[in-house]
Amino acid sequence: MPALSCCLIVKNEAHRLPSLLKSLRAISEQFVVVDTGSTDDTVQVAKDMGAEVSMFPWNDSFSDARNRSLEMAQHPWILYVDADDSVPEKSLYDISELKQRSPSKAYGFVITSTQDGVTGMASAQIRMFPNSPKNRFQYRVHEQIRPALNKQGTPIVFTDIKIVHTGYTDRGTLAAKQRRNLALLEKDLADYPEDGFLCYLAGMACVDLEELTRARDEFQKAWELSVGDTDKGHIALGAALELSEMALKEEGLGHAEALLWLQRAESLERSYPRCLYLRGRIEYEKQDWTNSLKSLKQLMALEKPPMLLPLDLTLLKTTAAALMGRTYLKIGRPQEAVSILNQAREILRRS
Repeated sequence: MPALSCCLIVKNEAHRLPSLLKSLRAISEQFVVVDTGSTDDTVQVAKDMGAEVSMFPWNDSFSDARNRSLEMAQHPWILYVDADDSVPEKSLYDISELKQRSPSKAYGFVITSTQDGVTGMASAQIRMFPNSPKNRFQYRVHEQIRPALNKQGTPIVFTDIKIVHTGYTDRGTLAAKQRRNLALLEKDLADYPEDGFLCYLAGMACVDLEELTRARDEFQKAWELSVGDTDKGHIALGAALELSEMALKEEGLGHAEALLWLQRAESLERSYPRCLYLRGRIEYEKQDWTNSLKSLKQLMALEKPPMLLPLDLTLLKTTAAALMGRTYLKIGRPQEAVSILNQAREILRRS
């Protein structure tokens, strides 16, 4: 019967490890914990929980640390998690079912980053894959296993299996981590200057750090480098959407630039949730109530959008509902305004 190695890299996570590893015992035959310099009891806690522990001097590369954990993995399947992840009981059952299969495919899970349990960005991340010396992570930060899987021709299946992540907690913490991330991204960009994925990540870090001129430059490079690459079309989509939103927020640019970048995004995936929202918002600001409502209604009807890009669908829908409510009031349809706001409350209740 196929077995699974659960791999983690950690630093000062003694308070989180017991509950996480206890929950994962039902599906894991081996715990591998790579410690990158803890000053608390993380190492002893991991050993007490039955994990095999390796000390890894930090070298500014999350991939190197993760790859050390892969080197220690002994079983055909690898599942990697973070110490601040939580795996729901249903997900544990579903992972156990996947584990029974021959390790010939990789599986993506839906990772939701949330603090309130309701709103939060969700994205698809490849978390379970065959154990092979050729499967190793790439990039110093926001490390990726996908390039190795693609190189080996390993099929990737994206599932509805959920993992909850509770990493970034406040603006101060986020800013500090993004400054660190940007420094590591700059090192990777020196090695891979034509990598649109890295440019996109650098742009996102610059947005969080309010370095908007550089963010725009990075997104434009990400678009140019990714738009013709079938494996990175989602990166081009994300870059175009970020540029459209930035143009909407900046004075003096009007709707022309925002619309240009939105049209470029729509050329890749017209029904993507953020495309629909931005289309609805731009049409609203142009006072084209009919087309604004048309796009926003399409967004409200979406259930399972692709999530290769981080997306908070709950927040996006509730924001769209508020915009629809204002539109209905403007055109003298107050009952429909009340109805759509009630729909938004129901979305929040179900989340």
